[in-house]
Amino acid sequence: MKLVLIPILFLFVSVSPNPRLRSIELPKNYKIKSSFSCELKSKSNFHIIIAKNKLNKKFTILPVKADEDHLKLLKSIDFDIMPSVLSYHNNDKSLFLILSFINKKEKEFQVLDIDISSGDFIKSDIIKNPYFKTVIAKKHENLLLFSNGEDLLIKRIKTTDNIEDIFVTPSDKSRGFFRHFNEFGLSSVNTDEFVANGSVKRVKAYCNDEELLITNDNLLGGYSTVLKLPLNGSDFDKVSHTRFDIKLTKLKSMASFYDNGQFYQLCFDKEISTVLVHDINSKNNKRIDLDKISINYKAKDFNTLKTFIKKCKSAVNTPTITINTTTQGNKLVRIDHVDSDNYRYNNNWFFHDMFFQRHQQMFNTQPKFGPINEYNNHFFTLDKEYYFEFLLDVNLNEISEETQETVYPKTDKDKFIKKVKNSKPFAKFESHVFIDFSLYYFYFDEIAKKLFLYETPIK
Repeated sequence: MKLVLIPILFLFVSVSPNPRLRSIELPKNYKIKSSFSCELKSKSNFHIIIAKNKLNKKFTILPVKADEDHLKLLKSIDFDIMPSVLSYHNNDKSLFLILSFINKKEKEFQVLDIDISSGDFIKSDIIKNPYFKTVIAKKHENLLLFSNGEDLLIKRIKTTDNIEDIFVTPSDKSRGFFRHFNEFGLSSVNTDEFVANGSVKRVKAYCNDEELLITNDNLLGGYSTVLKLPLNGSDFDKVSHTRFDIKLTKLKSMASFYDNGQFYQLCFDKEISTVLVHDINSKNNKRIDLDKISINYKAKDFNTLKTFIKKCKSAVNTPTITINTTTQGNKLVRIDHVDSDNYRYNNNWFFHDMFFQRHQQMFNTQPKFGPINEYNNHFFTLDKEYYFEFLLDVNLNEISEETQETVYPKTDKDKFIKKVKNSKPFAKFESHVFIDFSLYYFYFDEIAKKLFLYETPIK
């Protein structure tokens, strides 16, 4: 027993010197299926358990409120079909869960309003549409995007009884763009957090308060297109469709990113490696050649710029570019490459939890031979880091100084979660949420038969 406790205690201490632990025990008629953690507007944390009720054979959502000293179980909410949490948002009073269900092989959706004080709840009508593409989560609302390749439906969800349908029909100029929603899919990028690599999908969606931007990179054609959609239904005459040509003759690879009215293209051809920056509104643009920039920061595995560029052109890698605003109002440009086959971008951290839980369930049902190493039963891996960064001011001029602090802090979440996960080898059905500089890690302990909330600062 001592041989097991020593590494556990070591990892536990290495995560944080001041952790907190709270627990709650569920009634024995519930069999846990998964959990989900979220941040409330008040900067507090809230947790959801999805379970099967052995008595009435229903699937149940069990909300768990985290008070200062204990966990409180709120009213149970029953469903005939097992729900999954697709996304969420909240206000001062309510938590709104966007739920998805598989009903006779068809995906359905529902909005669940939970009063975070009393536990009272309201369910919306079921949303049925077979052409779901992606969800865009914002702090105060969610957008569900549906497209059959001919048009676009945006469901703008604020509450259970405030769901607005926005229909967008393409012009002749953008008809081919809409067909790509079906052909290549649609990935949303969450810019309400620090973005390290972002999505590497060809078609991406970005959203600010009143505009939806959808971008499409065409490597073979050597251009990108940007569709800008106002979310105010009265302004559909302001829908714009713009094409940005790269104008390089032997394009090998490319990536793009949208940030606050500016569209960035990262381009590599046989001889030239450059970043093209376009102002969406004024159509002004600027070219920044990578071999002439002043690199402000290099990752630990960065070798030389020549080696880096060669890897970006390789078929096994995909280049990435992301932009993060600094606290001084400048732009931190991050250039990287990722493994083309294995990299996955999850624009919400609870997707990591859901994906891990499915992976763990498959792992636990597979036959195993020889001794089982509990400490290696985890999903996250640590990759090498090759990226570099440089700074631009508001006029897109280079700033030759050390990398500035970003508005959304850089935290190696994968590495931190791995440490916590390895310190709890008997944890199942985990979920977690980062709030400011603290991690809230929610899990079921197989030995204690209880749910625990582990809170630890990450500074």
